[in-house]
Amino acid sequence: MKMTIPEYLKSGLPSNDTAKEYLTTIEEKYYISDKNETGILMSKLTNMKYDNIGSVRDYIQHMIHIQN
Repeated sequence: MKMTIPEYLKSGLPSNDTAKEYLTTIEEKYYISDKNETGILMSKLTNMKYDNIGSVRDYIQHMIHIQN
């Protein structure tokens, strides 16, 4: 399992004996709050403005992608 993780991610993780301990450590280190992510996405949606460079269809599809 450790061999599949890129080196730059492994550097900050302690060495554990069991897979369960290792996965728990990874989960604690890289946990992202759902409320924080929701706030960021809502901010992106409310602050988006059409720039007249691309098509309106692409702009709407980008908004739908953020919403999903």
